Amino acid sequence: MKCTLAGQPPGWRLGLNTIVTLASGNAAHGIRIPATALYEKDRKSAVWIVKLDHTIELRPIEVARYDTDSVEIGSGLRAGERIVTAGVHKLLAGQEVRLLPDSSK
Repeated sequence: MKCTLAGQPPGWRLGLNTIVTLASGNAAHGIRIPATALYEKDRKSAVWIVKLDHTIELRPIEVARYDTDSVEIGSGLRAGERIVTAGVHKLLAGQEVRLLPDSSK
């Protein structure tokens, strides 16, 4: 990403590489999901929600922050909801999915 500073700090040269950290704003939930769970089409983000009957539905979400291997959700997902985390671009609404054993227990 490129950016321009209004006032160049002393000693900085054109083309300088740097690491910049930006505030993530007000992420309402602070829910973090694997980047592989993010479904993006036409510049819109969504996740596949696994319903009680193990069928899936696509739900739009707002991304608060992108990291290397995860995404922080700003809105559209509630804590405790199950989502699909792999193969998200190969699924269809209403498709039945198989849940893997919970590895966190």
